Amino acid sequence: QTQTVPVSATQDASTVAVADAIQLVSGGQSPVSLTGSAIMIADLAVGSGDTIEVGDQLTKAQLLPGGKVLVIGTDAGGATAWEVDPATQSVTEVNLAGTEVPAEWNDVAIDGSGNGILLEATTVGNPGQDLLGIRGIEASESSITVSEVLQTVPVDTRVIASESGNRSVFAWAEQDGMQLSLWSNVTSSFITGSTVTGSTTTDLLAFDDASGILALRTESGGVSIRDADANFAPLHTLQDITGPIAIDGARDLLITVSPTEAMLKVINLRDGSLIADLAVDLSTIGQISAVALGDTNDAITLLGAAGVTEVALRKASSREVTIVDNDDVDAVLFGISVSGENVAPGYDTTPVSYTHLRAHETRAFISYAVFCLKRG
Repeated sequence: QTQTVPVSATQDASTVAVADAIQLVSGGQSPVSLTGSAIMIADLAVGSGDTIEVGDQLTKAQLLPGGKVLVIGTDAGGATAWEVDPATQSVTEVNLAGTEVPAEWNDVAIDGSGNGILLEATTVGNPGQDLLGIRGIEASESSITVSEVLQTVPVDTRVIASESGNRSVFAWAEQDGMQLSLWSNVTSSFITGSTVTGSTTTDLLAFDDASGILALRTESGGVSIRDADANFAPLHTLQDITGPIAIDGARDLLITVSPTEAMLKVINLRDGSLIADLAVDLSTIGQISAVALGDTNDAITLLGAAGVTEVALRKASSREVTIVDNDDVDAVLFGISVSGENVAPGYDTTPVSYTHLRAHETRAFISYAVFCLKRG
C-alpha cells in the first residue's frame, strides 16, 4: 500500500537551459521543447541537452508514435513541415499535402494512436468570411498519411487532441462566445455540433479524452473545467488558477504552478478542492510557461523562461502524532491505494478455531484476523 497524498515537491532533477522555448512537447526525464527554430532534447539525469535546428519560424510541434516529432512552420527554402527523430537527431522535410508548393499549416493535433487533424493556413470562401480547410492525418512509426476532408472552420479555429483517446476538440470565437465541437480522429468528422460556452472562455488549455475533461482559460485569467461527454457542461471555475496546467485524467487531478508565488498546486477535478499546496524553488528556470506529466505519476515536468526541469511529488511513508495524557488530540488525514489484488492466505495446516474467548477478546481476535487476511 502507498499513500496517495503528496506532502512535498522536490526538484531532484538537473536543470537544462532552454532559450526562448514556445512549447513543451513532452515531459519525463528527456523532455522535448520547441523553440522558434529548433527542437531541444533535454537529459535531466545529467543536466545537458541537444539542440536540433529545424526551420526559420516554427509554430507548433506534435509527438508522434514511436517518439518522433512533427513540426510545422515556415522556412526560407519553402518547407512547411518536418519530421524530427530525437534518437538519431535527424530532420526530414515533409510535404504533408503532397502539393507542388508545400501547404502552410495553422495548427496540428494528433492523439496517442497517431490520428489527428491539420488546419490548412490557405483560406477559402468569400472575402471577409475566410475559412480554414481541415485535413486528416494518420501517423505511424514509419509513415505519415494526410487526407483532405470536405469541412471548413473559421480562420481563428484552434484544435486540441488527447493521448488517452481518439477524439479532439475544436474551438473558435463567435459574437456570443467560444464555440466548441467534438471531432472523431478515426472518421475525420464532427461528432457534435458547435456548443456556445459563453463569453467567459478564451483559449484551450488541456483535454483528457478518457475522462472527458476539458480545461479552458477564462477571460478573467482563471480556468473553466468542462465535461466534454455532457455537451461541454461546466463543472468548476477555478478563478485563482492563472498559471499553466496539466490534467491527470486517470486520477482526476489538475496540476498547476502559481505565476506569482513558488507554489505547486494539486486540485481535485471532481469537486474543485485543493488537495495540496506545495512550496518549490523554481528560480533556476524562471517564469513557468508549461506543465506536463512526467514518466511516473509522481513527477511533473516544468518549462520556464530559462530552462526545463522535473519536480518529484514526495509521499510520506507514515504519519506520526503524539498524544499526551489523552488531551493533545490531533486528526490524521491520509489516503492509501492497494497495488494489485489481495491474495487469499494459504495454510500448511488448518488454523485452530478458538471458541472460548470473552466478548472483547473475540472482537480483537476477529479484527486482527481480518487485517491479516486483507494483507495476505
